[in-house]
Amino acid sequence: MSRKQNVYLTVFIVSLCVLAACFRLYGLTFQSLWLDEILSMNHSVPSEGIQGPIRFALTRDGSPPVFNVLLWMWRLVFGIGEYSARALSAFFGVLGVLSMFFLGRELFSPRVGIYASLLTAVLPFHIYYSQEVRPYSLLFLLCVLSYFFFVKFARRRNYRWGTLYVLTTVCMLYTHYFGFLIFMAQLAYLALIFLWRRDLDRWNFLKSYLPLVFVITLTILPWIGRIRRLSKVKAFWSEIPPIDFFISYFQSYFGGELYVVLISALLLGLYLLHKSTKDEFPSHKALLFFSIGMVFIVPYLRSFTHAPLLTPRNTIVAVPALILIVSKGLNLFKSVKLQICLLGSILLLLAVNIFFTNGNYYKTTTKEQWRESAKYVLVKDPESKYPVFVDRRIRYYFYDVFKSETTLQPRILTLIHAKRVSEFISANKLRGFWVIELHRHMDLEAQQYLDALYTIKIRRSFRGARITFYVTEQSPQ
Repeated sequence: MSRKQNVYLTVFIVSLCVLAACFRLYGLTFQSLWLDEILSMNHSVPSEGIQGPIRFALTRDGSPPVFNVLLWMWRLVFGIGEYSARALSAFFGVLGVLSMFFLGRELFSPRVGIYASLLTAVLPFHIYYSQEVRPYSLLFLLCVLSYFFFVKFARRRNYRWGTLYVLTTVCMLYTHYFGFLIFMAQLAYLALIFLWRRDLDRWNFLKSYLPLVFVITLTILPWIGRIRRLSKVKAFWSEIPPIDFFISYFQSYFGGELYVVLISALLLGLYLLHKSTKDEFPSHKALLFFSIGMVFIVPYLRSFTHAPLLTPRNTIVAVPALILIVSKGLNLFKSVKLQICLLGSILLLLAVNIFFTNGNYYKTTTKEQWRESAKYVLVKDPESKYPVFVDRRIRYYFYDVFKSETTLQPRILTLIHAKRVSEFISANKLRGFWVIELHRHMDLEAQQYLDALYTIKIRRSFRGARITFYVTEQSPQ
């Protein structure tokens, strides 16, 4: 590469990172942390030591520990605030955008890498999960890096690339369970090459790849017991998606922008008709479509016998393959001007979608308002006179953010809980109390019981939350 090309590449990379960072850092804390984010926050408290995220990973609802361990380390250095925590996900998001350039360049060409990274930079789905204190932006990054080093090793059989492939893949597997589907896709690709290619030196092929697969398998053995226990779970909050779920998922990746979805589908079809060239990675279609197929088909079929786990956010590991397919399809047009025009229209419409089409993404509330609920109660009860019956996972907002001394009591879900509250109120001769229902409201019997027994002084609804202030006698001053 010439000196001039190096300068252009440097300028592009810096500009790309700035663009990606702007979309991911702007409005970073507009949305309140919601249930899943609060879980990550409450299990990565610096003062509780690194055993906090490790312990959470071993619970029934816990995910693999890499993200929460990194979050714990990040908060130890940069503080426990909302902005700090979400900045970690944004940082991974920016790196994910950049890594798409290198993967696209390695699989196809520098131009495809440019297209793929620019699409990722303004992709609403990726932006959303780059602004959430959850492992999805890290999972996306590790998925891309795993593929990048996989391709690098396949081209050069250099064990430096093999070592990096093993490290990124193991980190991916210990970040989210859907990472195993990507590893399965890579193994399926290797099996296909081994069985299909007649000119392959099979002995050298096995000598190259078996050590890598062996080491990766060895590193995940300590977690196999945990995976087996989770595989026996029969109930989960999600439902079996309809048979056409892929269409709705595909639309969600592009923010539901119809023009972009249709153009992307057209480019996907164009890619299918494309005949590979010598400069491109061998059998790249198999690699990319295995990545998509494993992520969608395996969990879907499993949903009929086990707890359904197929949700759009879990399928973020399939998004890199889809973006690469769309980018390559775009690059198949002979006219570079036409390519640029199509790409420009897609980027423009995605930007319009973010700022205007569905309301300003950065000013439209889409997450449960845990922060606003805590703040409302503290504004109405600044002296913290009355206890608050609420999911105790909200303690982050009451104690860490607003530095309140409010007494938090267990949440109310059923009639049994409501009767215990009545006993508590009577025993302590309280004149009032707050009830904050977050993520899940109390059942109808419990609500009717409390409404009949006490006077409703305040009832206020927020997104995903409802606040009620009950009084027992005359309204307190």
